Formats: sequence, structure tokens, C-alpha cells
Amino acid sequence: MFVDGINIEPLNLKESFEKRYRIAIDESAYLPGEGKDNPWYYQIPCKYGHIYPHSDKKLGFYCESGNIRNRLHQEHTDIEITNWSDDGEAVFLFTPDQFNIVAEFAKPKRKKRLSQDHRRKLISAGTDALKRHRKSIQNGTKSGQISAKRTLDVISDDQTRENRFEKRKSEIKG
Repeated sequence: MFVDGINIEPLNLKESFEKRYRIAIDESAYLPGEGKDNPWYYQIPCKYGHIYPHSDKKLGFYCESGNIRNRLHQEHTDIEITNWSDDGEAVFLFTPDQFNIVAEFAKPKRKKRLSQDHRRKLISAGTDALKRHRKSIQNGTKSGQISAKRTLDVISDDQTRENRFEKRKSEIKG
């Protein structure tokens, strides 16, 4: 972004917060001529909105909840408000030093972390499923499909039911 001919680089959310929080890319980054690697498009999704780079020195918190907006404004008057809406939305500007204060209210979505035991269980389950899939391919069937023999069994069962129904119907008439 250029201001008075000077290129301003925003605070890079990926560099600062990627280890702990999820980093999303704003949908406008996918427009022609834009780049997904541009730090202006990085966001931290939150339960009550999202956090984004506002400038080279400040971050913004787009708040979608009236209750959170009111509490944050009352408890921390040092955090600047730029937009205030009657429908509960607001935009707060803050420095990276104030991130933890805003995070208490915004509830940023954390990166998922697995314990080593959970990771081993998932790998084992995936390996077992892959073995079953490969075995089904070797047997001539694909996962999620019924084999030809099974299809014929179902058809013969249906025909047997029809025959029994017709036989019973003729007994009642006779």
C-alpha cells in the first residue's frame, strides 16, 4: 500500500501469530491481479469477528457482537474505536502490545495441535483404512460399491419375495 508515494508494509500476522492462531486469507485476495501472499490479506478468524493488519503499526479487530463491542469499549478505553454501528458491529484499532487484551474478547481461533498419542492413533486408523481400500480394489470392488455377486443376491431375494407374495395372493383368492 502506498501513502504519499511511500510503500507501507503492514504488520505481518503470519510472522507474528502463525504458531498459535489460524491465519486465513481474505476473499478479495483471490481477485485477478491480487496475491494470496500479500500480508494485507491475512486475517485471524475469531469467534466474534476477525483481526487484520490495519497499518505498519496497528492491527484492527472487526467485531460482530454488540455485547463484546460494549464490554471491550467499557473495560479498555485506551483501545481506539473507528467505526460504531447500531447493529452491534464495530472496528477497534490496537497495537500488537494490546493483542492479548483484544484476544480475550475476540476469541481468536487457535491452531489445532495433536498430542503424540492422538497423532499415532490417527496415522494407524488411516493406514488400516488404506489397507482395506487396497484389498477391496484387489478383490475387484471399489470402496462404497456393491459387488456384482451381492447385487444378484439382492435381486434374487426380491424375486423370491415377489413369488411368495403372488403365491399368498392366489391362496387367498382360491
